Amino acid sequence: MKIALPHLTDLDQRMQDVFNSLTSQLSKQMQVGHTDDDRTAHRVLMAFHSTTQSHTTSGNFEAVSFNSEDDLRGVSGIVSWPTSGHSKTVRTDRFLIPGELSGPSRWLRGRVRLIFATDADGDRGVRVKVNDSIVRRPAFVRAATAGGPTRLTTTFSIPVSPGDAVHIEAYQDSGAALNIGSTDRTDANEIELELL
Repeated sequence: MKIALPHLTDLDQRMQDVFNSLTSQLSKQMQVGHTDDDRTAHRVLMAFHSTTQSHTTSGNFEAVSFNSEDDLRGVSGIVSWPTSGHSKTVRTDRFLIPGELSGPSRWLRGRVRLIFATDADGDRGVRVKVNDSIVRRPAFVRAATAGGPTRLTTTFSIPVSPGDAVHIEAYQDSGAALNIGSTDRTDANEIELELL
């Protein structure tokens, strides 16, 4: 795109050339759009656990495992989490912030849903840890007393750096071991992470 201006001096002409060059580059970028590499700061992971897990010790926080992931390939505007960031077979409780991202800390936005088996006694809770340090106060609810499971959902936004390890821990004090999760995908423990 060139804009002609009347009576240009040599200096004005050079400024006009620079302006035209910049607008041409901007126009090309707008037409081409972003590649996956340009969007590496926006990665999304949706993971869940495909079976029940036993929360074995009443009165303690214990790690929650996520052994499955929703396939987000081909979803418009989404760049999947790298496979090195979460294993579905080893240390399934850990989510690593992609190490190939350089620069300052980023924000990680997350949502966690936990399902606790039916038991009317005590409280249920969830907390988020980064590199084994608690980064947000735990969220607690009283156990459901109407004869069904207790569902607990929490959201968070935390600063993270490449290589950080994020963990989710569940709490229950029913007085005995208690199952969490479900074999039904619609009622499974799940986590959604978005790196901004």
